[in-house]
Amino acid sequence: MFAGFLPSNNVLALSPIKRTAAQLRCPTALLAALVAALLLAVPAGASVVVKRIVGVRATSISASDGDTCASLSNRSVDCWGQSYLPKETSGVPERVPGVSGATAVQASIRYNCALLHGGRIECWGDDGYGQLGNGKTQDSVAPVKVRGIANATAISAGGYHACALLATGSVYCWGRNVRGALGDGSLADSSLPVPVHGITNAAAISAGYIDDETCAVLKTGAVDCWGANSFGQLGDGNTKDSSTPVRVIGLSTAVAVAAAGGHACAVLRSGEIECWGENREGQLGNGTRETTLVPVPVTGISDGVAIAVDPRGYSCAVRHSGSVYCWGHNPYDQLGNGRQPEGSLVPVEVLDVSGAVSVTTGYTHACALLSTGGADCWGHDGYGQLGTHAGPGDFNAMPVLFGESPRERARSHGPHAFEGPARARGRHQPANRMARLSRPRRSTTSD
Repeated sequence: MFAGFLPSNNVLALSPIKRTAAQLRCPTALLAALVAALLLAVPAGASVVVKRIVGVRATSISASDGDTCASLSNRSVDCWGQSYLPKETSGVPERVPGVSGATAVQASIRYNCALLHGGRIECWGDDGYGQLGNGKTQDSVAPVKVRGIANATAISAGGYHACALLATGSVYCWGRNVRGALGDGSLADSSLPVPVHGITNAAAISAGYIDDETCAVLKTGAVDCWGANSFGQLGDGNTKDSSTPVRVIGLSTAVAVAAAGGHACAVLRSGEIECWGENREGQLGNGTRETTLVPVPVTGISDGVAIAVDPRGYSCAVRHSGSVYCWGHNPYDQLGNGRQPEGSLVPVEVLDVSGAVSVTTGYTHACALLSTGGADCWGHDGYGQLGTHAGPGDFNAMPVLFGESPRERARSHGPHAFEGPARARGRHQPANRMARLSRPRRSTTSD
């Protein structure tokens, strides 16, 4: 999350430009002229993505089961895909009503949470286990405030529980606790945040997606995990669940951690990545399918800066160069290398992504946040979770801009202003290889 933007060979990036008053009165004509000029300048057979970096930019992105959300530079939140509430699907980013002041967002199974400026947290969606954190178990379309949290610096939403890292270094969790994912020493669900036992110096957190485990990087560089441990995902050398934190064996220089539903990975200060837990799909990235109860190094990565893992059996990392590498299960081309459904036991490069600063993994798709404030998404698009079209089931790459609903887009630019493919293709490309989400739209809300 610390790399600069390095354009790939087949992407032309447009920097913000000074416009005349006449051009501002006709943004569609200006865009059309720029696209035409680019197409004339590109050799036959090349593919082009026009990146219009104006208006709002994404500041964080989070992929989930069938949806994706992004926090924006104007501190609003856009979501797209199978959002469940208040409506079922949307193939383009749409503003979440009622959220303001957002600095980060986390998407999860049927619910989402936003970290707000000042340290408060709001959540919305399904609340069957109290994962909205407001003392109730009642679904809510409107964002509700997580009670008792006022100085959070990070939020992580697991499948049915969520956790907050506080400025003090302590961690609080809420929601489902059947296997001890809340870390409070009990197995009782809680609709209110409870403190994780014994952690007072955490630097980063990750709530697991399915099997209810949670991990924290400590300021010392050690990693503690708690909750489910069927596959050794707590990293303590056994397969016994723990309702309080246990130390991951052998890690002392971790800077980031990601927990899934069966395995976990950590980025080390050296840039190396180590993973542990379930490995039948090769999600540990060490060239084998052998499950391990302690961390093992990922093959071939010594310059990692960010990590994401998913319970469907794959993992992705951002390298210092801004490229993204993934490994493991690949039925929907979540690895982004165009070789679906062939998986990989070692990291493979995601095609056409450069300038990445972070990566997020959903069940069947993944997305990278770019240094430009845009994003690239790839994999399955059955619910519109790639954010590149107006309805589910369409794999064609379409221009998508953050911060504006279809109604606002039609009012501002005309009903057909952004129809047509985003790429000029010289040859057929795999249908769900890659879709672009990288042209921030001018928001109707001021930054």
